[in-house]
Amino acid sequence: MHQRAGLGANFRGSCNCIILDMATDPACGSGSLLLKAAKILGKENVRQGFYGQEINLTTYNLCRINMFLHDIDFDKFDIAHEDTLVSPQHWDDEPFEVIVSNPLTQSSGRAMTTLF
Repeated sequence: MHQRAGLGANFRGSCNCIILDMATDPACGSGSLLLKAAKILGKENVRQGFYGQEINLTTYNLCRINMFLHDIDFDKFDIAHEDTLVSPQHWDDEPFEVIVSNPLTQSSGRAMTTLF
């Protein structure tokens, strides 16, 4: 059976051997991929925390609530409410070691082949 590629596709459980500084999702939505990264890597192993950006106010707030509900401390995440393409946040900071993201899609659900 073919497995989908992506975070955790071939690895289950937690990894206590990797220590990272930062993880990000540039279009984080409800934060599910950041939380998946926290589960796989171990939230204590991402020292400087989890960063994300979301343009939709409702899902931005949902992401922040999800972080709290999954015991990610307030000082361990920074979710920005901005358009990533027009006003990217967090990119002036140190480089990210983990970037998680879903592929861009059109409203029909098909993967986009070009951006412009």
